[in-house]
Amino acid sequence: HMQLAAGGHLFTSTGGNADAAIGGNYTVAAGNAVSLFANTQGVKVTAAEGKIDVQAQGDALNLAALKGVTIASTEDAITLNAKKELTLYCGGAYVKLTSTGVEFGGPEIILKGPMRVRESATKQSALPLMPKQEPT
Repeated sequence: HMQLAAGGHLFTSTGGNADAAIGGNYTVAAGNAVSLFANTQGVKVTAAEGKIDVQAQGDALNLAALKGVTIASTEDAITLNAKKELTLYCGGAYVKLTSTGVEFGGPEIILKGPMRVRESATKQSALPLMPKQEPT
C-alpha cells in the first residue's frame, strides 16, 4: 500500500512519458472538476469490453468538433431520445421532432422516392434518470 498526500497542491512532472498500469480498478475523484487536455495528438477512450457511459448529472452535455463528427453503430441501432424536442440542423434546413409532430424547414423541401402516409401512431421511450431526478 502506498499513498501520496499533500496539505496543499500535489504536482508530478516528467520530461517524457508518465504511465500507470493498474491490475484492478482506476478511479479519479475530484471535489470540483476533472480536466483532460492533449496538446497535439488527441484523446482516446477505449473499453475493450463493457460499455462507456458518459453523464452530465446536473447540467447539459456539449460535444463539439472543428471538423466532422461521426456517430456509428457497427452492429446495432442508434437511438436519440429527448423528453421535449429533437432538432437536426444543417445549413438553413432543419427537422424538428416534438410530442406534437414532425416539422421540416428550409429554403426548399424535397421528398424523394415512394411515400406512404399512414394513420397516426406514437411510441414512448424511457429516458435515463439522473441521481437528483424523480420518476415521472
